[in-house]
Amino acid sequence: MPHLETHVSEGLLTREELYHQEDIGCIKAQKSYDPSKGRFVQYAFKFIKGEMIFLLRMKGALIHVPHKKYQEMTYLHNEREKDRLEEFSTMIETAAADDFWGDAVLTNGGGRFKGCL
Repeated sequence: MPHLETHVSEGLLTREELYHQEDIGCIKAQKSYDPSKGRFVQYAFKFIKGEMIFLLRMKGALIHVPHKKYQEMTYLHNEREKDRLEEFSTMIETAAADDFWGDAVLTNGGGRFKGCL
């Protein structure tokens, strides 16, 4: 799990802690494994991943954001990006109107825009 490696490299966890949680997850999976549930590796993976996420949450390296709150945050982020693009577009239009770039002309998809060459 590459994203867990990031937490290790940032000093939030040690590799030993991750390996320990992996062992705990494997033991829990072994205790409740039923061959009718599929291959053990696939079954154990869920337990191991769960234990590692539990450790990250305990260390404060991972927080749970409710789905509705995540949607709100994503919406606000997208709105900010739209505002930035509009602001940038306005700056470009203002610079073009002031003949900021001189006489050089860029062509883009059939449209013509003033720009530096």
